[in-house]
Amino acid sequence: MKKIFYSIGKKFLFYFLFLLCNLLVANLILSFFDPEQVMVKSYDEDYLFIMYPNKEGEVVSEEYKTNVLTNDFGFRQKLLPDEIFDTLILGDSFTEGWGVDESESFVSVANESLPNGNKIRNLGIHGASPAFYALQLEKHIENFKPKKVIIQLFDNDLDDNDKLTVFMKVADNRSILGPKPNISVKILGETLSNGIKESTLYRLGKRISAAINKQPNTILYYKPGKAPKIELISHEESIQKYGSIQPLGDEISSKYGGQFEFYSDINPELWKKRLDNNLIYLNQIFEICQSKNVELSLIYIPAKEFYAKDGITGKLLNSSLSKKLEINPHSRQITSFCEKNRLTCYNTTEIFYSKNPNEIYFPYDAHWNTKGHRIFGNFLSDSLKKEYR
Repeated sequence: MKKIFYSIGKKFLFYFLFLLCNLLVANLILSFFDPEQVMVKSYDEDYLFIMYPNKEGEVVSEEYKTNVLTNDFGFRQKLLPDEIFDTLILGDSFTEGWGVDESESFVSVANESLPNGNKIRNLGIHGASPAFYALQLEKHIENFKPKKVIIQLFDNDLDDNDKLTVFMKVADNRSILGPKPNISVKILGETLSNGIKESTLYRLGKRISAAINKQPNTILYYKPGKAPKIELISHEESIQKYGSIQPLGDEISSKYGGQFEFYSDINPELWKKRLDNNLIYLNQIFEICQSKNVELSLIYIPAKEFYAKDGITGKLLNSSLSKKLEINPHSRQITSFCEKNRLTCYNTTEIFYSKNPNEIYFPYDAHWNTKGHRIFGNFLSDSLKKEYR
């Protein structure tokens, strides 16, 4: 009987190793043709997700083609040996500088004129939100020991919080405790689980599944030299093709996945819950900064359609800035939070409203273009220099 089980076990092991070797060979061969550059860790036990250090990729569209190179810490900022930072900024793709060169991001623009010792360390990563900052902040403060922390907020935060907290341990009071490993990480461990999920075969399988189910599965970063040849169009050509800033109107529940629906009176209970949760995360961030004796400031960025002549809903005919802000519960929450806790809040609606927002955002992509980053970067550096006096 033992010989039978031994024989079966040997055969199973042989076939398993044979299959594994074939998969590894197939993955190796396919990887030579794989255009995607994996820039972001699938799971990290400290940060949930973070970009890999010293990786290079390309981001392309009709409106831009940019190179993304991460530093030793896994962030998109070129670090010089003699630079001294006393400020950290945590933010999403706006802070990361999506669609512009690293030197053109608002953090780099601000650092151009900030004195050494008062420069800003950029910890921006796309997809981030207040729940994510609450998870990561204490670790970043321990690592970099700043005097000041700036948190950049965007109008899709309320929706992104819900998407991210699924992967987090959450306390009874809904504050964030840390990353929550999935079954794959629990069984295989972080390294092996990430290796499988970031393999060419796994990602190819996901793309095939998405295509069958008619779901988007786009490549964010391409390997250097592997990006598709896309002819760049000028800002003016992009406006002609995609149009100037217009209200979302009836599309407010469908465009951008309904992330800005809170501007309307649709699903009020859902958005009240999301706003309540967002305030919990903001308070947690504030408490972390207080406990570490670190000064906190906020930056608020609205959806570009906020600037539409008739407002994001299309119901505010020729409305003023104050009228637009009245129907924006997210902005009102941030303003109230800053006033209550006596924090500096850089509300970009006030900075850009008197300018032409059509010239500041990419018409299709909806992130700031080079001009938008330059305007805010200069404003931020001027404001910080006044605070340092």
